[in-house]
Formats: sequence, C-alpha cells, structure tokens
Amino acid sequence: MKREEQVRLTKQKLLTAADQLIVKEGYAAVSVERITKLAGVSKGTFYTYFKKKGDLMIALSQHRFAAINDQIPLLVNGDPVEGIRHYLMSYLKVVTDQSTLAMVRSWLRFILDPSNGQIGKFENDRRGIERLLQGLVDHQRLTASTPVATIANLLTVELYGILVAWGVDDQASPEQRLRDYCDVALGSMLAPYLVKKGRPFFIKNNDHQSIKRWNL
Repeated sequence: MKREEQVRLTKQKLLTAADQLIVKEGYAAVSVERITKLAGVSKGTFYTYFKKKGDLMIALSQHRFAAINDQIPLLVNGDPVEGIRHYLMSYLKVVTDQSTLAMVRSWLRFILDPSNGQIGKFENDRRGIERLLQGLVDHQRLTASTPVATIANLLTVELYGILVAWGVDDQASPEQRLRDYCDVALGSMLAPYLVKKGRPFFIKNNDHQSIKRWNL
C-alpha cells in the first residue's frame, strides 16, 4: 500500500473512532487514549497526525461539513440571499441530523473551554461562509464593496448563537430560529450589495431544493 493511502486510512480510523466515542459519551469524555485504542493505533501515531485532541475535533468538523462546502461552486451562480440561506440551513441540518440536544450541550461546554483550542472551529466555519460570499462577489452577484469578512463573521456568530439558544431553550427548533433570522434580517443585510442581472430562473440541487439563478 502506498504511503499516501496509508496516511489517509489511518487518519480516517482516528476520525471514525473519535466520532463514535463522541456520539456515545460527549466531547469532554473522549481522550486521546480512548480514541487510539478504538482505532487500533498507538498513541504516538495519533501525534503524528494531530498535535492535540482539539486538532482532531476540527478535522472531524471539516469532514462532516465537506459536502456543504462542495456546494459553493453551485451557489455562487445563484441569487445571493437564497444561496446563503441554503448554505446556513444545510450547516444547521448537519448539526441537528448528527447530534442530539445532549451532544450539542456537551459540544458547547467543550468549545467554551479555552484549553481545548476550539477557536479554530469557529474560524473554519467562518471561512466557509467567507468563501461563499467571496465567490458571489467574484461572480458579480454581490458588489465589490461587499464587506465579506464582516458579514461572514456576523453570520457565523448568528449560527453559533442559534445553537447556544437551542442548548438553553429547546422549545423552539434551531431550524425555525434560523428561518426566522433569514426571513427578517438576511435580505436586509445583503440588500445594499446585491447585483441583479436579467431575469431569475430556478434549478434543483442534489437535495431537490430550488436555487435561484439569474440569466445574463
């Protein structure tokens, strides 16, 4: 087996083991020792690929959300408001489909502890949204004056805030809270920077959801 393939398989074993343990016991209860034991690799092997447990958690998050970021090339050719709404809802769907409320509360406690080094998780999520916004600018769906970094930061804060709210009060679904935010605030935020070209038409993505595009 080639070294590149061996590296990929070993990292995948570690990610799979961490994911399984997190689902069963929560973030804080999972240790490097338990991850490596379940993965069938040595502790030294773990540190060949990750400096600390927090780095593996970030890699696991990137793996979970890879499919969402793969949609960006499609979304940048559509209506910005609908595209960003779709991206945010897809992000939240990954969380709610793969996590129980108890897991979300465990995750919140984990990321709020500075010693776990999870500022990288927020930054990684912010970069995904920033990439989408920059793509919309590059495809002339948003103006060049769009404050991409600022809007990306605000949207990431909103997503995290919705998850915190869910952890505190589970009476209202996070999906409904996000829909309310998009209905009330997203369009207004983007309105000064929208560039409309021609007449809109709609396409279906892989989830059979409509995404608006503009004829040139």
